[in-house]
Parts: sequence; structure tokens; C-alpha cells
Amino acid sequence: MAEELNRLKLQLRESHLYIEKMMTNSTKKAKLSGGKQSKSEIELTKTVDSESHILIDHAESGRTSQFYISKIQSNFIGKLLWFVLFEIQNKSLKKEHGIIQESGLFDSSWYLTKYPECSVFKMTPIMHYVKYGWREGKNPSVGFDTSWYLNTNSDIKAVGVNPLIHYILFGKSEGRSPRKK
Repeated sequence: MAEELNRLKLQLRESHLYIEKMMTNSTKKAKLSGGKQSKSEIELTKTVDSESHILIDHAESGRTSQFYISKIQSNFIGKLLWFVLFEIQNKSLKKEHGIIQESGLFDSSWYLTKYPECSVFKMTPIMHYVKYGWREGKNPSVGFDTSWYLNTNSDIKAVGVNPLIHYILFGKSEGRSPRKK
């Protein structure tokens, strides 16, 4: 039992250090970009910090059972995995945002005029399109028809990728049309 507790304690310390490093990097990035950490990142930081300290304290003192430690550890690991997935998705969304912005195929003014309900979101029009707009069939500009592109290119629709990203990276060079002529 003592060996198992020591192994758990070591794993928890390593996990805690890794998460602290990730959170520190996330905070630094947010400060450099002039933004803030999301509510979910802040909540995860608090949870990870308190749960890992509780586990380490309990493991060191021997005040708790293996079952209790395993239960908290699985919750802790689940939150760690959630954060890692969140970070991966966030990087992917930012990459798509950059690709679209550089392409010149997105007209933010037109998008907000055409879809005024999008102005209530606390994100750029491009990020709205990347996260939600293309799935809702919204068009990024008069030059690209999201629904038409997906319906005309069933292979793209089947894969479930952002049609504007596909067009920018592959469709244009393949000779695919961005809208009905």
C-alpha cells in the first residue's frame, strides 16, 4: 500500500507540474495577445490546483483509502485530458482563422451586415464563421457560398471540414468553384 501511495504521489506531482506549466503558458499567451484566460481555463486551474494538493496531502498523511485517491485521481486526469483537448482545438481554430484572414476571401463588414446576430458574440466575425457560421450555412462573403460548395462537393461534406478552408487550401487549385456561376 505504501509503495502504491508513493507511486501515486509521484504521478500527481508530475501531473501537477505539467499542468502548471501549461496553465502558465496559456496565461502568458493571453497576456501577450491582450486577451484573458477563458472562464474554463481559470476554473480548471483552480480545480487542478486544489485537487492535486488534496491528493498529495492525503497520500502523504495516509489518511485516506486507495479507492478515494483513485477516484479523485481519475477526476483529475479527466480534467487534464479535457484541457489538452481544449488547447488542441483552440490552436486549430486559430490556425483556420489565420488562413481565412490571409486569403482575403472573408468580408467582415458584409458578414456582420448579412448576419447582424453574430455581432453579439465576443469574437471576430472570422472566428464566428470558423466556430459556428459555416456549420449554420452562413457565407463569408458574396464570393463564396458555403452551402452550395458543400452540396456540390459531396466529398468535402462527407469529411465535415470547413468548406472555405478546403477551398483556400485545395479547392481553388483543383479548379472547384466557390459559388454557383
